[in-house]
Amino acid sequence: MCKGGENMTDDELISGAEAARLMNAKRSEVTHYEKRGTLPVAKEEWEGNRRKPWYRRSDVEKIVAFRQARDNMNAVSAENA
Repeated sequence: MCKGGENMTDDELISGAEAARLMNAKRSEVTHYEKRGTLPVAKEEWEGNRRKPWYRRSDVEKIVAFRQARDNMNAVSAENA
């Protein structure tokens, strides 16, 4: 995982907490995207009986871009109504 200042690549794996931060959402929303199949799990780790999924930063960024485009379209539609 990249720490502050390091170069990031499209295949960088990030935790669910980091995905939620990038999406400006709760962690449960990240899980919702995962369960719907919109956000694939790139890697899974287990700490005892606790599952820790890792996601590709590029996949999370696609969702962020989609949500921003959707919000922009909704704002334009509201202005034209």
